[in-house]
Amino acid sequence: MITMPTGFKSDHLLRLPASRRSGPEGDTVITTFNTENLLYLPDNNLARPGDNRNFFTPERIETKLTKLALAIRLELRRPEIMILQEVGGISILQELGRRVNAVSGTNYVATSFKTSDRRGLEVGFLWDSSRVELLEAAQLSGPEVEAAFGPSSPSPGREPIVGVFKIRGQRITIIGNHFKSMLGNEAFAGLLDDELSARITEAQRKDQARVVRRFVNSLLDHDPEALVMVAGDFNDTQFGQRNENEEADYPLAILEGRAGEVPLTDLITLKTDAESDFTFIHNETAAQMLDHILVSPALLKLFVAVDILHFNAGFPPELSDDPHTTRRSSDHDPVEGRFNFQSRR
Repeated sequence: MITMPTGFKSDHLLRLPASRRSGPEGDTVITTFNTENLLYLPDNNLARPGDNRNFFTPERIETKLTKLALAIRLELRRPEIMILQEVGGISILQELGRRVNAVSGTNYVATSFKTSDRRGLEVGFLWDSSRVELLEAAQLSGPEVEAAFGPSSPSPGREPIVGVFKIRGQRITIIGNHFKSMLGNEAFAGLLDDELSARITEAQRKDQARVVRRFVNSLLDHDPEALVMVAGDFNDTQFGQRNENEEADYPLAILEGRAGEVPLTDLITLKTDAESDFTFIHNETAAQMLDHILVSPALLKLFVAVDILHFNAGFPPELSDDPHTTRRSSDHDPVEGRFNFQSRR
C-alpha cells in the first residue's frame, strides 16, 4: 500500500497529483491504462456474480468519467497516445477524450472495435491528433485469434487492437491487449480459489501470447528495424505466476521471444526500484505487476524512461466515489513509457 506523506491533511492530499516520475521526459509519451469498467449501462445479466456494487448507474458513470478525465490531465499529463482497456465502446471513449479536450487544448480522438467479451469490454486507443497521426487501425482476426480470444476460445474475451501511428515522422505499430483474467471463466466465479483459477486460465493466456507474438514476428521478419510496441493488461507478471512452470513458458516470456525471434524488451524490467513494481493489488493485499509495455529493438533505442503512475491500486476503493480526486479512478495503475523520437531522424 502507498503510505500517505505526513504534514498534510488528507482532503488536501487527495487533490494533489500522486504520480512520481524518474528519468528524462523525452519528446513522446505512450501510456497503457486499464480504466476498470468504463461502460454505459449494460444489460442487468452482465453483472459479475457476487458483485454487490452497481458500477453502471448514470451517477457512477458520470463520476467515473470525471475522475478519469482529471487523471489524464493531472496524473498522466496528457500523453500523446493512450492504450486503454475495459472501455465500453468508442462512444464512451470519445466522450472521455472530449472532456479532456474541453479544458486542455488537446484534440484526443478515439478508436476501438467490438470484441467477444460478454460484458462488452474493448481495448481502444485515445491519441492527440494535434501531435500524432493514426495511419490505420484494425483488430487482429483469423482462426487463431478466434481460438485464443474469440467465440471458439475457452472463455471469449478481448481481441487485440492494432494501430499504426506516425510520430515525428516515424511509423510505429502498437498492439493493444487485454489478456484473460486470472480469476477464471465467469462460470466459476466465486467457486474456485485464486490459484486454481489462475491454472484454468493459464493455458488461454499462453495461447493469446502466442497469437500476438506470431503477429509481431510477421512485422519484424519483414523489417527487423520496425518500431513495434506490445502493451496492455496481460493479467500476468514479468516472472510468471507461482503456478506456472520455470521454463520461460509464461505469457510475458512468450511475448519477449524465443531463440531465433527478434526480442521484445519489457520496459518494466529496466526499472531499478522494484518495490514499486505493481499495477494492481488483489484483495487489497497481494501486489501484482499485470500491465506492461514491450518494445522492439529499434524502439528500445528511442526509450528514455518508464514509470508506474501510482494513484489507484494503493488507495482505498471507497475513493472511487469521490469525483474531486484522481485517486482510485480505476483499480489499476497506468504504465508510462517515454521516448525520444527526435533522435531517430
